[in-house]
Amino acid sequence: MKRTLLLFYSLLMGQLLFAQNLQVSGTVKSAEDDYPLPGVNVLIKGLNKGAMTDADGKYSIQVPKGKTLIFSFLGCKNQEKVI
Repeated sequence: MKRTLLLFYSLLMGQLLFAQNLQVSGTVKSAEDDYPLPGVNVLIKGLNKGAMTDADGKYSIQVPKGKTLIFSFLGCKNQEKVI
């Protein structure tokens, strides 16, 4: 029994050490007039997870290290940024 628990805890700790997410936040602004853009989709490439900018163009999302964020907005070209 002790051996099984020890194995379980060591596997759990290994997952916690390697699952390092980063809190990413920022403001999305228009390149033309530097105004904040509300309603921009901020998606993690390859995952079913995302966020949307608020009325001030601000967003905050937990992203696994090394993943790519995709910023998409109706009528604009998507942009990708590696974290």
